[in-house]
Amino acid sequence: SKANSNVYYAKIPIKYVLDAVEAVNNESKMNAKRVPGVLDAGITWVGATYCGLGIARKLSTDEEGNPIIREETGTYIYQDTNNSTDDFERGVVPVMRRNGAKMPSWNHTL
Repeated sequence: SKANSNVYYAKIPIKYVLDAVEAVNNESKMNAKRVPGVLDAGITWVGATYCGLGIARKLSTDEEGNPIIREETGTYIYQDTNNSTDDFERGVVPVMRRNGAKMPSWNHTL
């Protein structure tokens, strides 16, 4: 937290972090990295605030560019290389379920 401020931040040990995505206001803030590179080597952004756009994780693809689908469930596997610059599409319209995703098995109230 800053001196003379009522804003506090929790410091979480890296060993407790499962995954991280770092997002900044726009591409010009690429030098403002706060998340350690071991958790996320990149940064993603939308480009503006209050514009009705967001980010969405890209689909993992095979060597031919075809989406990889989990055989047991028929669901897509999303890209996670621990680099937000590469793993996310920017400027997409937010939706509850992308790419035909079904209701999650852990929550039947959605």
